[in-house]
Order: sequence, then structure tokens, then C-alpha cells
Amino acid sequence: MAVLTMCQAVTISRHAKEDKVAFVVDSVYAFAYALQNMSEYEEGSLEKIALNGEILLKYIKQVKFEGKGTKTVSFNEDGDRLGRYQIFQYQREGSTYSYKQIGEWKDEQLILNKSDMAWNDGSEPKSVCSEACLHGQVKQIQGGSQCCWVCTECQEYMVKVNDLECSECLLGFRPDSNRTYCEEIAAEYATWGEATVLIAIILASVGLSFTAIVIAVFIRFNDTPIIRASGRELSYVLLSGIAYCYALPFIILAPPTNINCGALRCSLGLSSVICYSAILTKTNRISRIFNNCLHTVKRPKFAGPKAQIVICGCLISVQVFLVTIWLLLDPPAAIKNYPTRDTVVLRCQVSDGLLLASNCYGFLLIVCCTVYAFKTRKIPENFNEAKFIAFAMYASCILWMAFIPIYIGTSVIDYQIQDVMMSLAVMLSATSLLGCLFGPKVYIVLLQPEKNTRTLGRPGTTKARSYSGGNSIDGPTTFGPGPTSYGPTLNNGVSQLSIISVSADTTADRSPGLSPAKVAVKI
Repeated sequence: MAVLTMCQAVTISRHAKEDKVAFVVDSVYAFAYALQNMSEYEEGSLEKIALNGEILLKYIKQVKFEGKGTKTVSFNEDGDRLGRYQIFQYQREGSTYSYKQIGEWKDEQLILNKSDMAWNDGSEPKSVCSEACLHGQVKQIQGGSQCCWVCTECQEYMVKVNDLECSECLLGFRPDSNRTYCEEIAAEYATWGEATVLIAIILASVGLSFTAIVIAVFIRFNDTPIIRASGRELSYVLLSGIAYCYALPFIILAPPTNINCGALRCSLGLSSVICYSAILTKTNRISRIFNNCLHTVKRPKFAGPKAQIVICGCLISVQVFLVTIWLLLDPPAAIKNYPTRDTVVLRCQVSDGLLLASNCYGFLLIVCCTVYAFKTRKIPENFNEAKFIAFAMYASCILWMAFIPIYIGTSVIDYQIQDVMMSLAVMLSATSLLGCLFGPKVYIVLLQPEKNTRTLGRPGTTKARSYSGGNSIDGPTTFGPGPTSYGPTLNNGVSQLSIISVSADTTADRSPGLSPAKVAVKI
């Protein structure tokens, strides 16, 4: 009996409890519960059904009970037991280190008390291979692992499509600040808020005001001798063309639209053609009169006001026809140009070369006017309008010859400068015509009305009765020894050029049978 007691004591004292026994017990119970469920739901002998591993595994996955090792024993779809873990962190407390529970894992959920966690630098470390990429950056996978990558910037005009790809924006678009989508670039065009544009608009307004003043003076003094002698009909046509030129900057510097682009094509050439058609008609008439007056007393053909208006209208209609054909073959439109990748400029769909080509007819009229102005430069001093015309045409030729290379050269610098240069060239051309051709007349009408008389000759010039072709000649039929003297006069309200006296040396230049006399030719 004593021996038995001793053996029991030794056995008890040497026995150590195995910590895995509870899990073994739970395993046995799992099989037991699975077999019990099989017997209830499966037909047939349990001994035979239990030998089918697939059926047994299905029922094992479905068991759920309170175990010995853990509170709940159950399995997931893969047959793994749902674990339960306590999470500890090795922390320093004063001068000692110990494990402190900071959370647990149970029921497939992580419960973590971050407030109980401690880190050396005070911030939570990131358990990642690579940081997430910023806006506009894409991943370049390193070593074939989807968890590690290097972030690279999309190129300047690209946006991020996904984590791995960038896509380039179309012309006229650029990436937004986050590089997530392409936004449209606002189109630029000349606005009246720009300093250079504003200056051009102000100058155009001043020019229109002066033109309106000249027109008002001509209307107010319409029946006075100097206004009659200037050829009122052509003067009004010329003034309308000058006003058109001053109005042109408002079209050139307006926001480009289909209508504005069509107006620009029509107006740029037509405004100058109106001016120079009137001047060409006038200079041609003066040239024909002075070339014929020493050979015949007959009035030149097509020298009347109505004929002059018809001739001027025919010259203008050529430009209208050419522009109409151009508009039909190439309809105007406002399009976007891209001088740089970041810039969009709204412009009319026409090249600089075609725009200048539309003025070829106007340039031809300028050349013709200049030729006639040169031919009539020696007309007598009394009839000095020809000299003013010549000066205006010389100025126009110099202006346009300088403008063309400047206009083409500024096309690669700045579109606003190019438009402003075109506006200034048109206005300077109109100003030269307004100042040279109408400035002296307005000055005499307003400030020296005593010179606005029926005969405008040099002091001491003999007044003479004159006639227009076909009427009888009044006055002596002999030449005086003095030099030739000319002066515009009025006969019953009709402008005439009177040849007061002609030297005997000019007799050889006259037509046979024409007696030397005072003659007057209607102009």
C-alpha cells in the first residue's frame, strides 16, 4: 500500500500538463460533431458515409461549438480554423522592458488599440514596399512584384489615365493642376483692353471725328467757289473712302467671327480702292484737260460730274467683283491657331499672303494715281491741288512699301502687333489724303474766307471773261508778252480753268487754225 502511494506521488509530481491537449480535444469534438451531423442529414450507414472524405470535410467545415482551447471552434471555406490571437508589443516602461497587449485578432477581425502603441520617433511606421504615387505620377513596377514600384512624373502635356499610364492632351488642351484631365485653353485675340489696341482705337476715333468735321464743312459751304472748284461729287466719294479707312481698325481689332472675318476681307481692299479710285478719276481728268487745253477749245470727253462718278464707280466695282468671287470660293471663318503648345489664338482663316493679295488692285490704283500725279506736277501754281495730290500719293507709296515687309515680319512676333500695324498703316494712308487734299480747302473756308472768291489767281492777275468749249471767244485775239497765267474760275456756277494769257512762244504748240486768245476749259 505504501508502495502504491509512493508511485502515485511520483507520477503526480512528474506529470506536466501539455498546452496542446485542448486543441486535440477540440479536434476530436470537431470530428464527433461532423459525424453526428452526417448521421442526421445523410442517408445510409454512418460507417460507409464516414469513409467518404469529401462529405466528411464538408460537415467538418460546418461545425461550430464552444471548445476547450478557444471559446469558439469553427472553420472557414478553405477548411482553416478561425484563429484568435492576442497582440503584444515590447515596450519600455521606465528602466525595464515588457510585453503589453495592444490588441487581438478574433472572428477574422483585427482589434488594435493604437493609443497603447509606442514608437521610437513618435510616428507610426508604414508597412509598405513603396509609397503611393502623387497626382500626375504613375507606377513603374520593379522586379516583377506588384507591391514595389517607382513613381515617375507624366510628361508636361500628359494626364494620368490610370496607375500605370499617361495620355497626351490634344492641341488646344493642357492638363489641369492635378493632372487628372485635359482642360481647354482659352483662345486669345486682340481686345480693346490692351494698350496698343486701345491707342489704335482712339486714333481711329479721332480720324473719324476729323473726317466728320470736313464733311460737315463741305455740306455747310457746298455752294461756295472753292468747294465747287474741288469737284464736289468726287470729293464726297473720297471722304466716304477716308471715313471707311478710319472705321477699318474697329473691324480689324474686333473679336474674330465668321461675319467679322468676311467684313475684314471686303473692307481691307475696298476702303483704299474707294479713295484711290476717286483720286485716279480726278488726276486723269486734270491730266486730260491740261494736255488738251493748248490744242483745242473743245471740252474733253467724260469730264462732267456724272461721267466722273460713273468712271469712279466702275473702278470700285472691279474690287467688289474680285472680293465677291473670293468669298464664294473660300468662305470666311474664324479658326484657332497654335503658335505654341500653350497658346491658342483665334484668327480669321486667311493667310497673310492672300490678305495682301486682296490689296493688289488697290496697289495698282496707287501706282496709276502716282503716275498721273507726277505727270501733272508742273501744272501752274494757281491750280495747286495737283501738287497736293502728288504729295499725298508719294506719301502713300512710301507708306505701303514700308508696311508690307513690316506686316509680314510681325506675323512671327505677335498677332496683336501685326493687327495694330495694319490698322496704323490704313489710318496713316487716310490721314495723308485727308490732310493734303482737304486740309487747305477747310483752312481757306474757315480761316481765310476772303480767298473763297469766284477767281483764285495770283495777285495782279488780269480777270477775264471766259467760256467753255463751243461758245464764242470774248476779248482780244492777240497775245501779250507776259507769261502764261492760269486760274480756276466760275462761270454760272461751273468750275473752269481760265488761261489768262499765253506767250507767243506757245503758238506753235496749238492746233492749226486756232487763233491766240483767252480760253477757258470747263473742269
